[in-house]
Amino acid sequence: MKTSSKILIMLGVILIVTLPLLTSGAMIVNAMNGDSAAEGYMHKGFSRRRPLIVCRVRARTLWFRSFLKGASSVELDGSVVTHYKNILVISTSDGELNIILPPVWRDGSEVIRLETMFDNYLTPNEEVTIKALQRTYTNDEGVSFTVIIAYEITSEAGGYTVHAVLPFNIDTSG
Repeated sequence: MKTSSKILIMLGVILIVTLPLLTSGAMIVNAMNGDSAAEGYMHKGFSRRRPLIVCRVRARTLWFRSFLKGASSVELDGSVVTHYKNILVISTSDGELNIILPPVWRDGSEVIRLETMFDNYLTPNEEVTIKALQRTYTNDEGVSFTVIIAYEITSEAGGYTVHAVLPFNIDTSG
């Protein structure tokens, strides 16, 4: 195959890949700016909708606001069973609980990533006291689930208290 044929094929492949990306990128930018030119690219009835990324962020924000609005502060005593990603499983007198842990913590002035917490702090069978925000949701069928997000973990045996690094402060005094 000649060099000129190879170049033509490569240019064709590049155009096939980039043209849809440029078109969809322009559509997203126009939609975010509220420009009516995006209506030509969108199906009827979807011209006023936000791009998918914006909708996901907004949905998370609304869910978190809803969580905080009805959350109560709880203190849980139990022993560490295991963990998976950002979920800590502890065994309490009421059974096992799954607790969501924020990704960054601090021990005094030392900032700790969650992976380090599991390696150096939270070991199986360790007795811990966890301060957390808790909210129970119940659907129309009467099924309920509880979301627990930890913000402070204390271990008497380990001799440490770690606090979650969050973009807001939690005050349970009043």
